[in-house]
Amino acid sequence: MVTLIAAALLSSCDHSGNEQAPPVSAEPVRPASLREADPCSFLPESASAPYGLHPGQLHKGEVVRSCMWPAEAFSVGVYINWDPQVLVNFSQAYPLPAGEAVLDGVAVILQKSSTIPACGMAFLAERGTVIEVVSGDQPPVVADRACDRVKMAGTEVIRRMREQGVLDTAFTAAPTTR
Repeated sequence: MVTLIAAALLSSCDHSGNEQAPPVSAEPVRPASLREADPCSFLPESASAPYGLHPGQLHKGEVVRSCMWPAEAFSVGVYINWDPQVLVNFSQAYPLPAGEAVLDGVAVILQKSSTIPACGMAFLAERGTVIEVVSGDQPPVVADRACDRVKMAGTEVIRRMREQGVLDTAFTAAPTTR
């Protein structure tokens, strides 16, 4: 079942290359651009181990770089997408609105799957590039648990992106209230 969830979460990704993620060092890596960044570095072992997540698997495609961390009963994935179709694909995979949130100063949208207990969040990280953090559970768990996990993982992802200098504040600033 975990394989089914992982397959559903990875359905929009080109699986042309799978790699074991390198260990995350204490010193943040500074990629040349967000599209060159390693999404596995956005959720370090210190943040994934408490959930029982196995090491992340890096996937590189023509319009996406992703990392998937499986666990016994659920999985977590992080995607760097520069495909213009990405928000349509995201809305199809996660069609049920689950609200909006501000995570570490970044406004994100949350949506749930209508077919499996899964949740995803998305935000524009720079012009033309969307970050997704997704999580899925095995039934009969409800997607609310996956949404809580997405928020916690998403906060860590945002912090790591900021440390690596790949978060464009012009696109990610949360709206201010007047």
